[in-house]
Amino acid sequence: MGKNPSYFSRLGEGRFFVKDIKNEDLKQFPVEMVSWDDTQEFIKKLNKQENGKGYVYRLPLDAEWEYACRRGATTAEECSFHFYFEKPTNDLSSTQANFHGDYPYGKGKKGPILRRTTKVGSYAPNQVGLFDMHGNVAQWCEDADARGSDRMYRGGSWNLLGVSCLASGRSSDTPTNRFSVRGFRLARVPVR
Repeated sequence: MGKNPSYFSRLGEGRFFVKDIKNEDLKQFPVEMVSWDDTQEFIKKLNKQENGKGYVYRLPLDAEWEYACRRGATTAEECSFHFYFEKPTNDLSSTQANFHGDYPYGKGKKGPILRRTTKVGSYAPNQVGLFDMHGNVAQWCEDADARGSDRMYRGGSWNLLGVSCLASGRSSDTPTNRFSVRGFRLARVPVR
């Protein structure tokens, strides 16, 4: 807490890509260049700071992330789509999410290529109001992969292809790796 590790920040290695962006806008960019281990340290500090308020923060479980991405869909018909915005669809263009616009998905049209992250909320949310579930930065999840050593992440990213942004798409990596394509989203849950 207190230090922005992001590649796309004033002091980050990608500062050239954001030099023309206003400071107040840059503060709304997602944090990236954080490992799973870094997120655990951040969460520990945040929970200490928020102690006694009746809830705690953590990373979402892989299944929780997908449930939230699909805006609570539970039936086979509702879950048959790849992308969830105001209306579910199987097509994705970079006019809908921040990913590499030369590689849309389905019948999605080629679109802009930002070559960086952008403000959270720059694209339409899904039906429950969650932004950037299909791009901007991939997001660490709490779960370990099947081997038990790597950690899951979800969501696609600013330089990945449209196929990497599917609601069902998942990957894993060692918990110490940091990349400009990966950040995190927090879940806030009641204390039991």
